[in-house]
This record gives sequence, C-alpha cells and structure tokens, in this order.
Amino acid sequence: AVSLWLFYHKPGLYFKSVIRAYSDFWLLPNFIEYWDINKIRFKILRPPADYWMKLELFLWLIINSLFILGSIFFVISGKYRNWQDKMLLIYLISTVISLSAIQALVQYGDNWRFSVGIKPFIILTLLIMAHNLRNTNKRHLTEREN
Repeated sequence: AVSLWLFYHKPGLYFKSVIRAYSDFWLLPNFIEYWDINKIRFKILRPPADYWMKLELFLWLIINSLFILGSIFFVISGKYRNWQDKMLLIYLISTVISLSAIQALVQYGDNWRFSVGIKPFIILTLLIMAHNLRNTNKRHLTEREN
C-alpha cells in the first residue's frame, strides 16, 4: 500500500505510480516478476504452460480492449434494448472503472494481479453488451422487413 509519507512529500512520484498502476490494470502485466517457466519441475510441461500463459494474456488484452471500446460505444450510441439494460450497463461500467481507479490510487506499481476480482464484472458487461447489440440488430432487421 502507498504510504502517507509518499503521498504528502512526493506527490509527483505518487501520481506516476497511480498512472502506472491504472495502465497495468488494463494492459498486459509484467509476469517476469511472478512467473518463471523454469521453476516448473516437469520440463515437458513448460512449453504448453508458457503457451497458455501467453494466450491468456493476449485474450485479456482483447477482452479489456473490447470492454473499453464497447463502453464508449454504448454510452455514445445508446444501443440499449430497454431502460433497465441501460441502467445495468451504466452500473457495471461505472463499477469497473471506479474499482480500477480506486485500486490504482492505493496500490503502488503492479496492479494487474488486483484486477482478478474485477474480471467477472468485465466479462458480464461484455456479455450484456453483446446481448443488447444482438437484440437491437434483430429489432432493426424486423422493423425493416415490415
């Protein structure tokens, strides 16, 4: 956790750590600190484990990007099935953004590992966005046919 001394005496350093922590939340993490492929006892498992770790990181980068772009799209376009869906999406988007910002404010440096508890909200938001988009497109196709 960030000390009060740092916050009071070195606000520039604190602000820099907040920026780093927030970007680490949304970007690919630095697993060098946590993940050493050579510590896997059975050497035959190293290549698949390394492959799956890289695949997971790539997929999370895509998921995070879709969340950010989808959030912007839904807020700007208003592509909601109904008022309840609009409120649910606004709630989920604001929850994820708020929690990621709060975490960045209190955690110095690497922040990606703290995003684990927020990942289900990100996935849920994307599923609801996809559902809304699918139903909105179906409704527009039905209206055009009539």
